[in-house]
Amino acid sequence: MLLFGCVLISLVLVGAPAAADENVTENSSIEFDEYEWIDDDTAIVDYELSDGEAVIQIYSTESKQIAVTDAGGQMQRGEVDREIRRVSEDDVSTVAVPVTEYRGDAAVTIDTQEVLYGLPIKTSGGSIFGTDHSTGQVLFSAGIGSVIGVLVVGTLIDYFATKLMKRRPL
Repeated sequence: MLLFGCVLISLVLVGAPAAADENVTENSSIEFDEYEWIDDDTAIVDYELSDGEAVIQIYSTESKQIAVTDAGGQMQRGEVDREIRRVSEDDVSTVAVPVTEYRGDAAVTIDTQEVLYGLPIKTSGGSIFGTDHSTGQVLFSAGIGSVIGVLVVGTLIDYFATKLMKRRPL
C-alpha cells in the first residue's frame, strides 16, 4: 500500500510541471507575422547555412546599417569574417557571411547599432535533448528522476519494514 501511495504522489508531481508548462510559448520574440524581431525596427525573416556561409534575410522598417559577424570565428585567433550592409526601409535584404563551425555549431552576431543579437545557424545537439534546454524538457527529466528515486526508496522501505515486522518467538 505504501508503494502504491508513493507511485501515485510521484505521478502527480511529474504531471503538474508538464501541465503548468503547456501555456508557455516556445519563442516569445516571434510576432504574428513570423519574423524574429531583433530590435524595434529590424527582424530576421529567414536564415540558412549554405556551403559554409550563413545566408540571412533581414527586414527593416527604416534604412540602417547592420553588421553580420561570424560568431564561431571568435573562438580562434585572427581575423573574424563580417559583412556590413545597409538595409533599405520596408524591404528584405539578404546578407551572406562565411561562418566557422566550432564543435559542430555555427552562429553569427547581428549588430543593428541598437542591439547586438546572437543567432545560432547550426547546433550540434551535444546532449540527449540537443542544445536548447527548454523548461519543459528540464522539468520532464527531473520528474522522471524523481519517479525512479521514489520507486527505489519506496521499495526499500517496504522491504525492510515487512522484514522487521516479522518477529520470531523467543
